[in-house]
Amino acid sequence: MELYGLEEHERDCGSSTYAEWDRDEAYHKGEDNADQCWISTGADAWHRNPFYTGPAQRHPEDYDYENEEWEL
Repeated sequence: MELYGLEEHERDCGSSTYAEWDRDEAYHKGEDNADQCWISTGADAWHRNPFYTGPAQRHPEDYDYENEEWEL
């Protein structure tokens, strides 16, 4: 099995930076998962899916402090 790394990706896709590579990964994952509002990439980053057409959803790492229940 041959590994496909950054150099090959830049050659084939034209991405010149790691950030562009990450956005490109999110774009292609989003295309295949149009039912997900947010896409997580290998860089441990979240991207809004441009192919998602459902209702708006909070960012996956947002915390709902208003509905937090405190135990004493």
